[in-house]
Amino acid sequence: MRLFCALGLAILIARPAHADDPQAMPERVVVKHVSAKRRAAAVALAIVPGIVVHGIGAWTVGEKRAAKKLFVGEAVGLGVAGLSGLLVGGSGGNPYTVPAVPIVVAGSGLILQSWIEDIFIAAGGENYRGQPRAVAPWSVELGTSWLHDAYRERALLRGGGHIELFGRVVVGAEALVDAGGDAKIGEADARVRILGAPATGALIEDGSRLTARVGSRWHRDDDDRVTQWTQEIGIDGRLDLDRIDRAFRRTFIEAGAGLGIVHVSYGDVAKEWSSELIAHFAWGAYLCTRGEATVFYEHSRDGLVGGIPAWRASGFVGSVGATVDVRVHGPWAVRGELDIGNAYLTTLAVAYRGGPQ
Repeated sequence: MRLFCALGLAILIARPAHADDPQAMPERVVVKHVSAKRRAAAVALAIVPGIVVHGIGAWTVGEKRAAKKLFVGEAVGLGVAGLSGLLVGGSGGNPYTVPAVPIVVAGSGLILQSWIEDIFIAAGGENYRGQPRAVAPWSVELGTSWLHDAYRERALLRGGGHIELFGRVVVGAEALVDAGGDAKIGEADARVRILGAPATGALIEDGSRLTARVGSRWHRDDDDRVTQWTQEIGIDGRLDLDRIDRAFRRTFIEAGAGLGIVHVSYGDVAKEWSSELIAHFAWGAYLCTRGEATVFYEHSRDGLVGGIPAWRASGFVGSVGATVDVRVHGPWAVRGELDIGNAYLTTLAVAYRGGPQ
């Protein structure tokens, strides 16, 4: 099933935009004149009752074709999440059904993404001008993060970067060190571009892409005397939504799934091996030609923020967050991020990125 989803995403990315939509709008952006009162009503309707029936906001501002597609997206998401959720939950989390968890996450993502897209269109997002930019061929980044949990406050210094090699492979690394020296984290990964624009850093017409990833993460916490080492492999994709409908222009969704092997050492007392399923989804919008903003869900609970306290679902639900990444002057960019689980992590970083400015 995960292979089927990946192939479906690959087909959407590879085909020409609107190849099968005879009613597709022209490339020129047509600004719809909708009164402020109607916009306000559309946003309110998109939020409630739109949380139940997606597309109400888009329908209210006259985007009826888009509204139908949002409703279909919600229905598909409900079907996928419901059926796979029943499989996993009905079996009591049997190990043979646990591989369906990324499908549950994908279906849930489709539900939430279509709801957010409806609110975006209701607020006038269909008239918004934005353009994606290819991944920079290389970059370096320095920043700081603040971690707040129930037991401690920590300031983390972070630095990292990436570089493209061989035309399709992007290699990256990042390190985080607690200012007090009590925690250290190191990450490295390699991403192979299967589909999408090469890493030039230039403005492009379509930011859709599909990549395969292998990575390794090492985390040492001296206070808890715990060392965690994780090896991961996965596939990640991004789809520009104007391939689905012109009303969705300059917004995108992301999804990914994979598998991790985790080795944990508890001081000199015990060691153990375990596995983890990796899954995530996000909705985002391009900010003119300068960057992008996203809201996301990360299913992994082994990171710094853990998972959201969710009553009976605690221990299953992962974390949520938002990012903003904007070029402020030439190659200089600023990135902010907020992650919320059972802890809070805020990040502010400055980056220098190669390629066209």
